[in-house]
Amino acid sequence: MTAGVAHRPGEGPERTGRATRRARRHRRHRGHGRHRWGRLLAAGVAAGAVALAAGCGLPGRGPVQQGLDVGAPNVPPVRFDFEAPARGASPEQIVRGFLAASWSTDDDFRAARAYLTPEASRSWDPRVEVVVYPDSSSLEVHAQDDGDRVQLRAAQDAGLDASGRYTSAAPGSTQEATLGLAQASGEWRISQVPPDFGVWISRFYFDSAFRSFSVAYANLGMDGFVVDRRWFRLGAGLPTRLARALVEEPPPYLQGVVRTGFPEGTRLSVDSVPVEAGQALIDLSNGMLDVSADERRSAWAQALLTMRQAPTVDGVILQVSGRNLDVLIDGDAGAVPTGITQLGFTGTEPGRSHVLRRSPGGALEAIDLADVARGREPSQASTPQLPAVGPEWGALAARDDGLEVAAVAADGSRVHRWRGGQAADVPGLSGELTPPAYDREDRLWVGGSTTAGTSRIWAVDAAGGLGAAPHAIATPWLGAQGPEQLIAVRPAPDGQRILVVTRRGGRVAIGVSGVLHDGLGVPVGLTQPWLIGADLGQVSSATWVSNTAIAVIGSHTASGRSTPMIVQVGGPTTQLATVPDPRRITSSGGERGVVVVSGDGHAYGRVGGGWERLGAAVDIIVPGY
Repeated sequence: MTAGVAHRPGEGPERTGRATRRARRHRRHRGHGRHRWGRLLAAGVAAGAVALAAGCGLPGRGPVQQGLDVGAPNVPPVRFDFEAPARGASPEQIVRGFLAASWSTDDDFRAARAYLTPEASRSWDPRVEVVVYPDSSSLEVHAQDDGDRVQLRAAQDAGLDASGRYTSAAPGSTQEATLGLAQASGEWRISQVPPDFGVWISRFYFDSAFRSFSVAYANLGMDGFVVDRRWFRLGAGLPTRLARALVEEPPPYLQGVVRTGFPEGTRLSVDSVPVEAGQALIDLSNGMLDVSADERRSAWAQALLTMRQAPTVDGVILQVSGRNLDVLIDGDAGAVPTGITQLGFTGTEPGRSHVLRRSPGGALEAIDLADVARGREPSQASTPQLPAVGPEWGALAARDDGLEVAAVAADGSRVHRWRGGQAADVPGLSGELTPPAYDREDRLWVGGSTTAGTSRIWAVDAAGGLGAAPHAIATPWLGAQGPEQLIAVRPAPDGQRILVVTRRGGRVAIGVSGVLHDGLGVPVGLTQPWLIGADLGQVSSATWVSNTAIAVIGSHTASGRSTPMIVQVGGPTTQLATVPDPRRITSSGGERGVVVVSGDGHAYGRVGGGWERLGAAVDIIVPGY
């Protein structure tokens, strides 16, 4: 069997299969910042600066329209064309050919099924999982006995489950499998495939053939959205794959946190979504006829946000048994919505025109991003509301309106709040406290340990005055497998999820939990976290940069050198350029707005693939983060 595969430099042809790579490349444009403090969070300003409020206070919420987070550009998929198995191929060659051909999804994996017996083809489910290994050198294929068994072993980078959810593999992880073979008409074919064996693919080809997409759900207030990140193959059938994910029930970590317009049991009446003139036609099962008006409104909005990510889709038509799913728009029950605002969704999120800079002397200064947008040095006048914060205080947080700040003591023993010239400790907290963080509902979140030594997460109603007591959040999963130290507790920009970073047994766990509320909208519990970033062994600081990504200071091993990294929620980890002695990390929104505060007393902002030293700072605080 010959090979004609397009390869990354340094990667072999996987020793089998014929593939032709046909792809168009898009240029990536990178902005060029100015060499000044003004570079701070310029990407966020370019994305949509909001008008500054008059006076010395910081601005409140702005009417910014929230859509799905912008991901990687749409790149045409790599197309793989594979020949049939070569006559006289050995068991090892047959298995290698099967692994390579399974990268082609055309016609229900027809190319890969040619390497299987008819019985094995019927039992093999290529969608049950995807194993991603680094490159060809990390894949071992060995025939055993008389050739009727072939052993596979590979170092593992990551994996996808049957729903397309991505999990990074811990350092040193491996995958093993054994395939059975038999001779048919004198030729070897695979006759036995383990039930949990799907597709094994190298990182290079995974990055070429798969992309992550956001599946949208409505928040409980029915005015905004929470997204679940999933990975799907590009090319033919992508709209159908997105529609299948759309009608599934929310994942466990979002159940009780979000609403969906597609009730349990909803399915596609025809397992295909045609796209005609840019309109994706989704025909749904009859159960959709019984949904409420709010559910119909949500279903249309979820479909618009999710389906429009497919390059061929501009709009959506929801139907049941060939008739449009009615939804009321401006008094017209037969209209087809073209945008989420028509359906009553605004998706507003906090508007930010300032960040705070904490100088080595302890002064807090409001940095005016309007000046940044004009390419001028930002004004740095101190405001009466902002206190001086001495070295006895560690990481700071600022409420979204900028009228209150909070800090954790350097020894982690207490959290302090400042507002309007007054200050007080948050009562009832113990030791090992995490840096505080405000959510979009003006609640202050902090984690730590109780006097009994158990880990706990608290929320404080910041609008209740400086004396407001924290209330404990139910987290039955926290510490269930042994003592865990909380490192970070940070609300997501969507206001419905919490990033929880813990350390147990020398390793960290990074999880995203949904926030459960009572009937009055008060947070009372967190769902079992969805674990991400399993390839990290150490994290010292973490923050959200968008609804689908976080930034951390960490390393891949517990004892390794710490560097800034971006961890996709349901995606891979990207290591950024090193910064000398990184201490804290923040962002105004977006990966290009990441700022790192160093132990050398300076802040560093992202510039291209590296960093620029921006100026002296002990901390950079983004209100509302």
